[in-house]
Amino acid sequence: MKLPSRELKVGLLAVLAIFLLYFGFNFLKGINIFDSTRTYYARYSDLGGLTEQSPVYIRGFKVGQVDAIRYDFSTAQAFTVAFSIPKDISVPQGSEVVLRADGLISGMALDVHISQAG
Repeated sequence: MKLPSRELKVGLLAVLAIFLLYFGFNFLKGINIFDSTRTYYARYSDLGGLTEQSPVYIRGFKVGQVDAIRYDFSTAQAFTVAFSIPKDISVPQGSEVVLRADGLISGMALDVHISQAG
């Protein structure tokens, strides 16, 4: 039986290293790429210190995180915040997303107030 060439071994090792690097960075950022999520958007005029990777809570339970913050200073509500919540959690239309302090040192978080008439 003939063993694979060195080039093939190096190529497989490089592919494996890239694969582990990608999953490792996402793991350290707190992103689970195997979970399916929905992305929601909210607009604010002032973020008060909200950053990407900030937590999203529903009734005090962390359900997601802030994915991206985009700004457009030509409008009154200049900041568009994209946040993700797992698909198994239903957020009805009319729910309110409020900025709140997340402790003394942590910064800001999003709090989703579920509407009961959804």
